[in-house]
Amino acid sequence: MEAFASQLGRPGSFDINVTEAARDAGVSVRTVYHYFPDRQARVDGLAAWTQTQFGPVDHPLETADDLPGFTRAAYARAEQHEALTRAGMAPGLSTDVRIARHSRVRSRIRELLAEIGAPAPETERAAAVVTVLESSEAGFPLVDFHGLSFADAADAAAEAIEAIIIHLRSISSS
Repeated sequence: MEAFASQLGRPGSFDINVTEAARDAGVSVRTVYHYFPDRQARVDGLAAWTQTQFGPVDHPLETADDLPGFTRAAYARAEQHEALTRAGMAPGLSTDVRIARHSRVRSRIRELLAEIGAPAPETERAAAVVTVLESSEAGFPLVDFHGLSFADAADAAAEAIEAIIIHLRSISSS
């Protein structure tokens, strides 16, 4: 998994070269194909491995009001594992790994925002934006392009999420 992740973290890398991964890991190509026979197996394996590297987010996600704190905790994890997070943001296979890793969180965000009771189209748009804001997809540009610290980027994202929740609540009661 480290050899796979290392490849994805290289600029211009869009997929995994199994021969190179085998060499870097010190195993045979046959061994790599035995455990990861196809692209989907590599995506699933990397998603699971990456999740174990990050560990669980140390913040509950039980109500919509938990989303800002959850986001701050996620940004802190991204900072602790910056190289791995950046590798996971590369185009190509990394995109599929990121989608697989975050599917449960995306579903949970939709559920929590739906509980507010706003109309479905607004809730879906809000869930899409909140999902981006709580992830490194938004965090790294805030750090890299706008010069924010990870903590400031987390606060900016959390404040935007709070505003979205307030908006959903206002349209659900009208």
